[in-house]
Amino acid sequence: MKHILIDARFRDGSPGGIQQVVIGLAQGLSQLDLAGNRVTFLLLEGHTAWLEPFLPEQATIACVPTSSAAPSSGGFLARVKAFVRDHFGHLFGQSSIQIPAEPAIVKELNPDLIHFVHQNCFRTDRPFLYTPHDLQHEYYPEYFTKRTVMVRRYLYKYYAERASAVVCISKACQQDVVKYLGVSADKCPVIYNAPVTEGYDQPEDSVLDSVRAKYALPRSFFFYPARSYPHKNHIALVRAVAQLRDAGTVVQVVCSGAPTPYFKQTVLPLIESLQLQSQFHFVGFVSTSELNALYALATALVFPSQFEGFGLPLIEAMRAGLPVMCSNNSALPEVVGEAALTFEAEDVVEIATHLHNLWEDMSLRERLICKGLEHAKLFNWQRSAAQYLKLYDRLAPIKLK
Repeated sequence: MKHILIDARFRDGSPGGIQQVVIGLAQGLSQLDLAGNRVTFLLLEGHTAWLEPFLPEQATIACVPTSSAAPSSGGFLARVKAFVRDHFGHLFGQSSIQIPAEPAIVKELNPDLIHFVHQNCFRTDRPFLYTPHDLQHEYYPEYFTKRTVMVRRYLYKYYAERASAVVCISKACQQDVVKYLGVSADKCPVIYNAPVTEGYDQPEDSVLDSVRAKYALPRSFFFYPARSYPHKNHIALVRAVAQLRDAGTVVQVVCSGAPTPYFKQTVLPLIESLQLQSQFHFVGFVSTSELNALYALATALVFPSQFEGFGLPLIEAMRAGLPVMCSNNSALPEVVGEAALTFEAEDVVEIATHLHNLWEDMSLRERLICKGLEHAKLFNWQRSAAQYLKLYDRLAPIKLK
């Protein structure tokens, strides 16, 4: 029997897509025979409820104190230190980078293999899997502080070189890992993500009515589920909607995701300056059941991101029967195949054209829905979890009795 520790130390709702990956992995493992192997999920104290409904029967949870993985922002002095670190920390070089020590509970659990599903790893001498979900900082360093770019480059390479395997969530991600981290492709298996929404039943009418009323949703709308970070490219979407409005076509857009400073400083002021407040609806962070309802209520999914390691909402939307339009960069063409309309992320005219066509042409939407439903079958967590199990079995050392 081998003991696998899956590291998922984060606050409920904080890491967005990575939390969905852990839920999906747990769902997939619960559908498989673990062959007597022991699986433990390492979580933060007080942040376990999000995973408990999906936990495999054979799996357990172990916890570390919340402060050990997610320190609070503190008072004025802590904010000053954070500012100095973020804006001047790069001047101190790589010697200023600290790698966390292995938590005491990990020594007690004594796992045979650790699966880091996010980038906030700790130092360990045990075999481990590492998953750098994307290398966005190599393409858009301007979206990060100089220190963050330095830290990412150092830590990603540090962990990739020491990992037993570097799991990539797309072939595009694998190519980046080989190019920027200097890791052999043989060490970088590709295991695709999949929609966790497949674990939920189709929302009943009462749930749909409740979600529509709660968020005052319009009757028809484009849906964009993404926190408003710069690379999510809400700016181009806003400009495209304004261009359509000026041409006589008024569309509605619903965006989910907890607000960010960039939203308050850049996205919202642009919406207000273009007088689009009545056309954009920001609903904030939503639960998975509410997300399912939003997919069911939407007219189409729009996804103008500048960079993605995978792009999970695309497959979630297809599975839910939504037509999809997305940008054609990074991993996105690989993920959507021929089942979506694609466009250049910075081409506002092209985005506006696709928005107009999807809004007005029902036959186009129906064709994309059919393609999407078929394409989404290629991605499911049972298949991906089985690939992880094979990897665990191959890489975890055999204990001698």
